[in-house]
Amino acid sequence: MSDKHKIKSSGILMNNQTILIFSHIELLNVDPDDSRDVTVLVLDWGVGAGPSSQTNPVGTFLNFSGTIPPNTQQRLNAEIPADHHYEVRVTFKGDDFSVNIFGTESAGVGWLEGYTVLNDQFFNIELD
Repeated sequence: MSDKHKIKSSGILMNNQTILIFSHIELLNVDPDDSRDVTVLVLDWGVGAGPSSQTNPVGTFLNFSGTIPPNTQQRLNAEIPADHHYEVRVTFKGDDFSVNIFGTESAGVGWLEGYTVLNDQFFNIELD
């Protein structure tokens, strides 16, 4: 297992619905032997349509830290208010770990089209 932390980001998404939605997060540790210590942040990047800019997130919708045992899936949900921009960031060590996110109408059900970021669509954040 790699000793270096990996940080994956969904990039910024926007809840352009007129209602609160959920960011449904699926974490999967497929390593048959090792647990993964994981941190998941759902960051609030504020409200508003472009053109505009925001330096630094304005808040956090979800802050989860936990250990995911071998061959285990963990499901999380974060409430995203209407018109808010948000980002999902996941920090972990090792390989054999997957994260997918979906927008839903309620906690884990009622899939919304256009709010999906699959594992290979996340990008890595490199810190010095």
